Amino acid sequence: MKRQLEIDIADLVMCLSSTVDLAYPSLNNHHTQVAYISLEIGEQLGYNNGALAELLIAASLHDIGAFSMEEKLESLKFDFINPDHHTEVGYNLIKLYEPFSDIADIIRGHHTYWNYGEGYVYRGFKVPFFSHIIHLADRVSVLIDRDREILGQVDSIVSIIDKNKGRLFVPGLVEIFKDIASKEYFWFNLVSQNLSDIIDEFIQPHVYLFHMDDLVQLSKLFSAIIDFRSSFTATHSAGVAQCAENIALYMRMDEDDRKGIKAAGYLHDLGKLAIPSEILEKNGRLTSHEYNIMKTHVYYTYVALNTVNGLEEINRWSSYHHERLDGSGYPFHLNAKQLPLGSRIVAVSDIFVALIEERPYKERLSKRQVINIMEGMVKNGGIDGEIMSILKWNYGYIYDKTAIAQTKAKELYEKIKESLS
Repeated sequence: MKRQLEIDIADLVMCLSSTVDLAYPSLNNHHTQVAYISLEIGEQLGYNNGALAELLIAASLHDIGAFSMEEKLESLKFDFINPDHHTEVGYNLIKLYEPFSDIADIIRGHHTYWNYGEGYVYRGFKVPFFSHIIHLADRVSVLIDRDREILGQVDSIVSIIDKNKGRLFVPGLVEIFKDIASKEYFWFNLVSQNLSDIIDEFIQPHVYLFHMDDLVQLSKLFSAIIDFRSSFTATHSAGVAQCAENIALYMRMDEDDRKGIKAAGYLHDLGKLAIPSEILEKNGRLTSHEYNIMKTHVYYTYVALNTVNGLEEINRWSSYHHERLDGSGYPFHLNAKQLPLGSRIVAVSDIFVALIEERPYKERLSKRQVINIMEGMVKNGGIDGEIMSILKWNYGYIYDKTAIAQTKAKELYEKIKESLS
C-alpha cells in the first residue's frame, strides 16, 4: 500500500509565505496579515470552510512573484506603479501545480482596480472575486505603521479605504471592512505576534491525504518559487532533488522513501526565501557578513517545515544538509549518530550539484575535481563514504540525470521570464 501523509495544506503554504516575509523587516507578517483580513471578510460573506481555506492559501501566496527588495518595497506604497510584473510571475509559478490553478488566477488579479464595476475583467481574463478581497486586505495591511500604536491609526486607515470605494475597491467589501474595523479585537489580532495561531483557530484544519507523488509535485512548485528568485540558483534544487533520488535508488531505498528524498531535495533551500535576493544575486564571493546571513537559510528551512505536521522526517532530511558527520556542520552541529540516511544523501547531493554548477565566481568543475574534493570531505569526516562511493561509481548516470533535470528547470525559468517580456 502506498504511503500517505496527512498534511494541512494551509499550514504548508503559510510556512512558505511567512519565510518570504523574513527577508525584509518592513514586510514582516505582511502575507499573514493579508490572509487574516481576507478571512475576516470572507467569514462575513458567509463562505464555507473550503472556500475560506482557498482564500487563505491565495492570500498567503499573493506576493510570491515579487522577488527583489525594490519590488517588494514598491508594493508597500498604497498607489504603486506596475503591479503587473509580480502578479504575472506569481500566476505563472503557482499554476505549475495543477491543483492550485484557481489560486493562480486569484493571484493574477489581486491588484485589479474595481474601477466602478469594470474590474470584473482585466486584460481579457475574468477576475475572481477573491482577487478583490485580497486587494482590499493587501492595501489595508500596507497602510499600517508598525512603529505606532494601532488604535490611533484606525480612523486614518478606514478613511483612506473609504475614499477609494468604487475606484480601487468593491463598495460592498469596503462596507464589510468598515464594520469589522469598528471592533478593537480585529486590530489587536492584526498586530499580534500570535497572528498565525489566531488564523489556525479561525478555520477548521484543511487536511489532505497526500500521496508521495502529490508531495513531490507540490515540493517542485516550492523549489521553483525558491530558486527562480535568482538566475544563479534557478536550477539548483531541481538538480539536488534528482541527484538525491538517484542515489536513493542505488542504495535500494523503497519507492516512497525515494520520493520523500526527492521532495526533501526540492525543499532543502526553502529558507533561502528569507535571504534578501541582493545577496543571492551577488555577482561574486560573499563578504563574511553576507555569508553569515546566508548560513541562516538552513535554520529557516527547519523552522518553517517544523510548523507542518506530517513532514517531520522530510524536514530532517531537508534541513540537515549542511550538517557534517564529525559535528562541524551547521546550524545544529549534529554528528554521525544523529544524522539519518536521508539527511546524508541530501547533503552529498547538495555538494555535488554545487560543484558541477557554473556560477559567476567559479567555473563548472570536472569529474576528477569533483571526486577529489568530495573524497577529501569523506577523509576529513564530513560526508558519508558509502554514499560518496555510490556517487563515484555511478557518476555518469547520476550526472546525466541531474543535468537533464536542471535543463528542464532552466527551460521553465526562461519560459516564465519570456512570458513577461
